Amino acid sequence: MARVYSLFHSLVAALGKLWNADKQSCCANAKQSQESNHKQAITRWEAETSMNLKRLGNLRRLGFAGMAAVVCAAPAALAHHSFAMFDAGKLVTLEGTVKQFQWTNPHAWIILMVNEQEGQPPAQWAIEMNGPTGLARDGWLPKTLTPGMQVKVVIHPLRDGNKGGQYLAVTLPDGTLMGNPQGRGNPAPVRGE
Repeated sequence: MARVYSLFHSLVAALGKLWNADKQSCCANAKQSQESNHKQAITRWEAETSMNLKRLGNLRRLGFAGMAAVVCAAPAALAHHSFAMFDAGKLVTLEGTVKQFQWTNPHAWIILMVNEQEGQPPAQWAIEMNGPTGLARDGWLPKTLTPGMQVKVVIHPLRDGNKGGQYLAVTLPDGTLMGNPQGRGNPAPVRGE
């Protein structure tokens, strides 16, 4: 935000210098014309000054509108969350059935149905992944996971205990391992393995 303000301040200062230079040029022209036709020169200078002030006013309004647009857009850019909601010190392995694979920005998601207790309906887990561009670099495609597919997923669980987490690795039905099951910090023991 300070950088945006600094850039805006520099722009306004530069416009002010241009306006002053133009005013001095008009004054010099007015003095030369004064000898021949004093009244005509003053009228011309007043008209030019008035026009320049209008232009400067318009530029300032545009500058303020631009700054307002940046200020309004900044929270959206900064709204991208940190990974603090995931417990990077824990690794959890889930085995279940893919309900849905959402290939969306800013993050892709695996919705996984996990049988946690015998006789109970499966629990739904929401697993957050990187964005599609990063996943594609790692060999993922929009159809890598399909509904009904049996997979094993390693995650950093949510700190609040809800059924969700950050994707680390997936083992596909054919045994292909995608991702890093050791996590992003010091490796911790994996629950369920």
